[in-house]
Amino acid sequence: MGKLGLVSDMDEYGNGYFISFDVLAGLVQIRAWGFNPLNNRQNFVFNNIQSHVFSTNESKSFNFKLIRYGHYIELSVNEAVKLTLMDYTYSGSGIGLYSASSVISLQNSVLSILPAPEEEYASQEEAQKLTD
Repeated sequence: MGKLGLVSDMDEYGNGYFISFDVLAGLVQIRAWGFNPLNNRQNFVFNNIQSHVFSTNESKSFNFKLIRYGHYIELSVNEAVKLTLMDYTYSGSGIGLYSASSVISLQNSVLSILPAPEEEYASQEEAQKLTD
Protein backbone atom coordinates (compact mmCIF):
# COMPACT_ATOMS: atom_id res chain seq x y z
CA MET A 1 0.00 0.00 0.00
CA GLY A 2 1.46 3.29 -1.01
CA LYS A 3 0.21 6.47 -2.62
CA LEU A 4 -3.30 6.99 -3.92
CA GLY A 5 -5.75 9.81 -4.12
CA LEU A 6 -8.90 11.58 -5.12
CA VAL A 7 -9.37 14.10 -7.89
CA SER A 8 -12.03 16.77 -7.71
CA ASP A 9 -13.26 19.65 -9.87
CA MET A 10 -11.44 18.29 -12.91
CA ASP A 11 -11.98 19.89 -16.29
CA GLU A 12 -11.32 18.41 -19.75
CA TYR A 13 -7.66 19.55 -19.59
CA GLY A 14 -6.80 17.78 -16.32
CA ASN A 15 -6.94 20.90 -14.17
CA GLY A 16 -8.35 20.40 -10.68
CA TYR A 17 -7.66 19.41 -7.11
CA PHE A 18 -5.59 16.33 -6.31
CA ILE A 19 -5.94 14.97 -2.79
CA SER A 20 -3.11 12.52 -2.16
CA PHE A 21 -2.92 9.92 0.58
CA ASP A 22 0.49 8.54 1.50
CA VAL A 23 -0.78 5.63 3.56
CA LEU A 24 2.63 4.44 4.78
CA ALA A 25 3.71 7.91 5.93
CA GLY A 26 0.23 8.86 7.17
CA LEU A 27 0.10 12.12 5.19
CA VAL A 28 -2.80 13.63 3.26
CA GLN A 29 -2.32 16.70 1.03
CA ILE A 30 -4.47 18.74 -1.31
CA ARG A 31 -2.93 20.37 -4.38
CA ALA A 32 -4.30 22.66 -7.04
CA TRP A 33 -2.90 21.11 -10.21
CA GLY A 34 -3.26 22.64 -13.64
CA PHE A 35 -1.99 23.01 -17.17
CA ASN A 36 0.90 25.44 -17.66
CA PRO A 37 0.30 27.32 -20.93
CA LEU A 38 3.52 29.33 -20.53
CA ASN A 39 5.97 26.41 -20.63
CA ASN A 40 5.34 23.28 -22.70
CA ARG A 41 8.37 21.54 -21.15
CA GLN A 42 6.84 21.87 -17.73
CA ASN A 43 3.27 21.03 -18.76
CA PHE A 44 1.67 21.18 -15.33
CA VAL A 45 2.12 23.41 -12.32
CA PHE A 46 0.85 22.67 -8.87
CA ASN A 47 0.40 24.42 -5.58
CA ASN A 48 0.33 22.53 -2.28
CA ILE A 49 -2.59 24.09 -0.49
CA GLN A 50 -2.84 22.14 2.76
CA SER A 51 -1.61 18.93 4.41
CA HIS A 52 -2.26 16.94 7.57
CA VAL A 53 -1.37 13.61 9.17
CA PHE A 54 -3.67 10.63 9.63
CA SER A 55 -3.36 7.06 10.88
CA THR A 56 -4.63 3.73 9.62
CA ASN A 57 -5.10 0.29 11.10
CA GLU A 58 -2.94 -2.79 10.50
CA SER A 59 -4.69 -3.54 7.22
CA LYS A 60 -3.91 0.02 6.06
CA SER A 61 -7.58 0.75 5.46
CA PHE A 62 -9.41 3.94 6.33
CA ASN A 63 -12.71 5.71 5.81
CA PHE A 64 -12.90 9.10 4.16
CA LYS A 65 -15.55 11.69 3.44
CA LEU A 66 -15.04 14.47 0.91
CA ILE A 67 -17.38 17.45 0.94
CA ARG A 68 -17.20 19.88 -1.95
CA TYR A 69 -19.78 22.65 -1.57
CA GLY A 70 -19.40 25.80 -3.65
CA HIS A 71 -15.73 26.62 -3.15
CA TYR A 72 -15.52 24.91 0.24
CA ILE A 73 -13.53 21.67 0.44
CA GLU A 74 -13.48 19.42 3.51
CA LEU A 75 -11.88 16.00 3.87
CA SER A 76 -12.39 13.75 6.88
CA VAL A 77 -10.37 10.60 7.51
CA ASN A 78 -11.80 8.11 9.99
CA GLU A 79 -14.39 10.72 11.05
CA ALA A 80 -11.78 13.39 11.89
CA VAL A 81 -11.54 16.53 9.72
CA LYS A 82 -8.05 16.69 8.23
CA LEU A 83 -8.38 19.29 5.46
CA THR A 84 -10.74 22.25 5.41
CA LEU A 85 -10.39 25.22 3.09
CA MET A 86 -11.93 27.62 0.59
CA ASP A 87 -10.30 27.79 -2.84
CA TYR A 88 -11.48 29.45 -6.05
CA THR A 89 -8.92 28.03 -8.49
CA TYR A 90 -10.92 25.22 -10.15
CA SER A 91 -14.56 24.32 -10.57
CA GLY A 92 -14.76 21.53 -13.17
CA SER A 93 -17.32 18.76 -12.90
CA GLY A 94 -15.04 15.68 -12.93
CA ILE A 95 -14.24 13.50 -9.92
CA GLY A 96 -12.27 10.29 -9.59
CA LEU A 97 -9.53 8.22 -8.01
CA TYR A 98 -5.90 7.60 -8.88
CA SER A 99 -3.27 5.10 -7.79
CA ALA A 100 0.47 5.66 -7.93
CA SER A 101 1.69 2.60 -5.99
CA SER A 102 -1.34 1.07 -4.33
CA VAL A 103 -4.43 -1.06 -4.67
CA ILE A 104 -7.73 0.78 -4.23
CA SER A 105 -10.91 -0.87 -3.07
CA LEU A 106 -14.01 1.20 -2.33
CA GLN A 107 -16.73 -0.21 -0.12
CA ASN A 108 -20.04 1.28 1.02
CA SER A 109 -19.57 4.29 -1.27
CA VAL A 110 -22.16 7.07 -1.38
CA LEU A 111 -22.12 9.97 -3.81
CA SER A 112 -24.47 12.86 -3.09
CA ILE A 113 -24.93 15.96 -5.19
CA LEU A 114 -25.58 19.01 -3.04
CA PRO A 115 -27.58 21.99 -4.32
CA ALA A 116 -25.48 24.99 -5.34
CA PRO A 117 -25.06 27.56 -2.57
CA GLU A 118 -27.14 30.70 -3.03
CA GLU A 119 -24.21 33.05 -2.30
CA GLU A 120 -20.61 32.61 -1.31
CA TYR A 121 -17.96 35.16 -0.38
CA ALA A 122 -14.19 34.98 -0.21
CA SER A 123 -14.13 37.21 2.83
CA GLN A 124 -16.29 39.29 5.10
CA GLU A 125 -14.98 42.40 3.31
CA GLU A 126 -16.30 41.14 -0.05
CA ALA A 127 -19.65 40.32 1.54
CA GLN A 128 -19.88 43.83 2.95
CA LYS A 129 -19.09 45.42 -0.46
CA LEU A 130 -21.94 43.52 -2.06
CA THR A 131 -24.46 44.55 0.57
CA ASP A 132 -23.52 48.27 0.54
